[in-house]
Amino acid sequence: MDKEVVAEELQNTNTEQLPEEKEGAAPEKMLPESRVIELIKKAKYKGEKKMQDKLEAVTQELEQLRGQSEPQQAAPQQSIGGMQQVDPEQIRQQVMEKIKEEMLEQQRQQHQEMLQKQAQEVADSFYNKMGQGKEMFDDFDAVTSDFEPNAFPELVFLANEADNTAAIIYELKKNPQKLAALQVLVSQSPNMARSEITKLSQSIKANEEAARQEREVTEPLNRMKPSQAGAGSGSFSIKDLRNMSSLRG
Repeated sequence: MDKEVVAEELQNTNTEQLPEEKEGAAPEKMLPESRVIELIKKAKYKGEKKMQDKLEAVTQELEQLRGQSEPQQAAPQQSIGGMQQVDPEQIRQQVMEKIKEEMLEQQRQQHQEMLQKQAQEVADSFYNKMGQGKEMFDDFDAVTSDFEPNAFPELVFLANEADNTAAIIYELKKNPQKLAALQVLVSQSPNMARSEITKLSQSIKANEEAARQEREVTEPLNRMKPSQAGAGSGSFSIKDLRNMSSLRG
């Protein structure tokens, strides 16, 4: 039983009016036993209620503290000297992410520069090879004058892989149907288009070789003249008879 509660209850009892005393009767110096028991019960009830109130207040305070501590457990941070200290692991992860982003950006730039360099090399090589076409075909400029490499970038790239690029473009330009078919094929299957261009390159070379061999055979025959030996009316001259007699002798 709480002594303070009992004392408080007793103090309140002193202020209560007791039953009216009979006139002339001496005041009762001690409380009746029933009143004492009642006071004790009331003190005990109030003591228990006050203790319960305290327990509820403490429980509520603990719940509030627990609610405030949960976000801190999710992202633990410490405060030193009024300054917030960040989790070292979190800093490490942020630094690693930043480094990763910078490396990816650097690789992307290097890849872009490499592609631009390769494209420039292909363009330079293509135009150098196309310049040789004038020596191969008399009408090369007339046939390929309106060919636009920018309209056929994939074909230009594949044709540039061969060593007779000018002959390939010349052949395709003279046969627009082949050019259109390869343009469709290269958009659907670059490997098949590469194979077809390789076949075209080899076919052109085979035709050129056959033409060269034919020229080598034909030109010497054209330079040869028919022999006049033994030609005549069939009669021998005096000079021929003398030569024949001298051979016999």
